[in-house]
Amino acid sequence: VGARVQFSVGQGSLGAPIGGRCNCGHGVRGTRGLRFEQLVQAQACAIERARRIIPGLRHLLQFESFSLLLVRDDTVARVIGSRQTAQSLEGLDLDSLGRGLLERVTEERVLLLRLPGDLALPAGHPAIAGLRSVAVISLPSETGIAGALNLASSREDAFAGADVHLLERLGTQLSLAIKNAQLYDEVK
Repeated sequence: VGARVQFSVGQGSLGAPIGGRCNCGHGVRGTRGLRFEQLVQAQACAIERARRIIPGLRHLLQFESFSLLLVRDDTVARVIGSRQTAQSLEGLDLDSLGRGLLERVTEERVLLLRLPGDLALPAGHPAIAGLRSVAVISLPSETGIAGALNLASSREDAFAGADVHLLERLGTQLSLAIKNAQLYDEVK
């Protein structure tokens, strides 16, 4: 408990906690099928974890904004992002982002997309306005996908040289934060 995994890319590195307690006070454990209220608390924990990780990622990848999309019943249930316009994705059916996108991100775990062409959203949609590329990082769950962390850039092909394995591990860490918080709330 309290272990750290060290991710390295080129000359940079990012340490991410995988055990112990987050600042929300949740312990490390796994879980399944909880009430929606418990999921909301778990999401708050994941959001906190994401906000702590983002500054370290900025040393490794060049991106201007991020958003954390949390999914429930094939719908974007909650969006937290550095750009207010990301909120426009809340409530969208996942198919409206692109047919097969959910399956691709679930299977591949990390997608590097060009905007607006690789998404079904119209070019002028507020969530992607001014953006040219995005790294979509899956937050896997026992039943498929809990959500995605999106790193976005106004530069075309900004993530072309990104270490996909590092991003995949990051998604796993955030998923663990959600699971840990869910179990904590279930025990509570």
